[in-house]
Amino acid sequence: MYHVLPKQHFVSSAVAAPRDVSEVQEVMRLCNEFEIPVWPFSIGRNVGYGGAAPRVPGSLGLDMGRNMRKVIDVNVDGAYAIVEPGVTFV
Repeated sequence: MYHVLPKQHFVSSAVAAPRDVSEVQEVMRLCNEFEIPVWPFSIGRNVGYGGAAPRVPGSLGLDMGRNMRKVIDVNVDGAYAIVEPGVTFV
């Protein structure tokens, strides 16, 4: 079920695109310090959350997929892979 709200309700105040885990940690530290809501997204559409746009007005959009696209480890024996949020099948 989707709520019908004006488009202005879903606008981020800013967007950050961290390049690595340490930058994500620094952004989150600042957002916690100043009580700024964060809306993380990557390559997907966040349909489970109602869409890619933030649900809280004034949120910081945290684009985890723009720069974080590394495959960190592929373990064939354990049948798993460790990847960053921007990794896709393509």
